[in-house]
Amino acid sequence: MPVQLRSEDIVLDSAAFSGAGSMPDELVRVPDSRERHLEHSFTWHALLNKRTRHFDLFNGHYLKVQERRGKRGRESIFNLAFVSAEPERRTYRPWGWLLVAGVMLGLGLALLWAQHWALAAAVTATVPLLAMQFARRCRNCLGFVSEMGHVPLFEVETIWASKAAAERFAALLVERIRAAEAVLPGGRERLAAEMAEHRRLVEDGSLSAERYELAKKRILQHFSG
Repeated sequence: MPVQLRSEDIVLDSAAFSGAGSMPDELVRVPDSRERHLEHSFTWHALLNKRTRHFDLFNGHYLKVQERRGKRGRESIFNLAFVSAEPERRTYRPWGWLLVAGVMLGLGLALLWAQHWALAAAVTATVPLLAMQFARRCRNCLGFVSEMGHVPLFEVETIWASKAAAERFAALLVERIRAAEAVLPGGRERLAAEMAEHRRLVEDGSLSAERYELAKKRILQHFSG
């Protein structure tokens, strides 16, 4: 019969773990800036909506992700040992914008046929703007999720000119994920590490409270099954 684990046990185990046991300290602690050794960088730019996503891979299995949109930016650091080695291919197509553009074009042509010149010009002028909104929001990407919590962590965009480079970078991440995961211990030490890593992400603002609770339930189910 599987052992039923309580949330109180998880907190105690996670606090006691803190890099001890058979798991090397470097796999559970994020190195500070003085200890980091940069190995690979990748930058993706979206010119239409002025978005930039920069990745720094350091110390074998840590990934710093910096996102900037206009003047706003945020930074997150992920321990690849706790990331799934099977990224999810995702496609985002906001067809609603294209549909509205088609409707406005049809309306503009109808007004033109009725010889309402000024109104037809005003309506048809919105069509390129709507089409641009559609283009700005189209995305193809590889989504990386946490291994046991299975919650979204970060994405690598794979569109246009950067597709080949993005695919190579994603393949490198998968390679590092598998190498790091192979060193993780099993049993309650792995459970404690999983909980500690997800808690670190939510404390850093890299994971929402709602996703953290969802991840926690999935982790508990995995070790109770």
